[in-house]
Amino acid sequence: MGDGFYGLNGDPFAPIAARDRYFASRTATGVRAQIKGALAAAQGFIVVTGEQGVGKSQLAAHLAATIDRAQMVVAQITVGPHDGDALVRLVAEGFGLIAPGAVDTFDQAAALGAIEAFVRDHARNGQRCVLIIDDAQQMSVAALGELCLMAQFRPDAPPLMQAVLLGQPALIAVLDTPAFAPVRDRISMTVALAPFDPDEVGAYIDHRLTHAGWQGHPALADGVVAALAMASGGVPHRINRLASRALRRGAALAARVIETALVDDVIADVADLDRELARRDAVIATLHQRLAELGDRGVSADHRARITSLEARSADQDEAMRHMLTMLIEWIEAENSTAKSSDKSQ
Repeated sequence: MGDGFYGLNGDPFAPIAARDRYFASRTATGVRAQIKGALAAAQGFIVVTGEQGVGKSQLAAHLAATIDRAQMVVAQITVGPHDGDALVRLVAEGFGLIAPGAVDTFDQAAALGAIEAFVRDHARNGQRCVLIIDDAQQMSVAALGELCLMAQFRPDAPPLMQAVLLGQPALIAVLDTPAFAPVRDRISMTVALAPFDPDEVGAYIDHRLTHAGWQGHPALADGVVAALAMASGGVPHRINRLASRALRRGAALAARVIETALVDDVIADVADLDRELARRDAVIATLHQRLAELGDRGVSADHRARITSLEARSADQDEAMRHMLTMLIEWIEAENSTAKSSDKSQ
């Protein structure tokens, strides 16, 4: 890793930053202010959309950490690819009412009763419950219906529980379907989280480096920030990915300055990798479509269960493959760094 060679306190561009490393961009600051205003006014559901990697999870964590706990009780949950129908369990876990992962012993009716009692007790004490849901685009119709039920334990009155739904732009399309009409009626605000403006990318990179103990080593050549801003489109996740690889490659080369040519090489390599992954994803999507077509023709329940299992395993293997590719790149760069150090000592 480049952080060792450059004397940094860990990877400055780790995907999930510590709370003290939150970067308040202009768009994030504006969105956060709007959310807090809606929460203070006890309005209904709040929808925040943004493309993948734009910083929704970091915004959610920062929001949860800065809400006035004297007035609000906060639970933050993330809906996974296979959790679309597990909302009640996730909410109960988020508010600390059941142990995390207690799937086998989970009783949905009992959990709903516990959630209702929880929000009513806090309402009597002058506190409102706030549920922050990340990756909300993965929620099912049934799950969103349950959310409406939990928010409206007290009919014809302000909601006892408010919800902030953060998701990719597909969330808007989902909510626009007829099945989600009851949810739309409860949405008080919809706002989009945009990527950084070009002039914010340099400030973001300095912010992340400085919090990792950076004192100007390595130096960044003129043009590096502009190249990263252009290639990333101002999306924090893409900036992190490219900048982290550039640091690792710079350390492997024992570079005192991160040159624009090095960054350009990293950008090209990542683009090649993404094209390969996109081709593989297209093949998998085609297979899923064909399996769905077979299902429409009357696949047995047993075969359908096997297909669902294969799809879940495919998603897990996708994440594992990406992790393995990252580890392989790091290993190759570490080997290159060791070889270069050995050559210099001879």
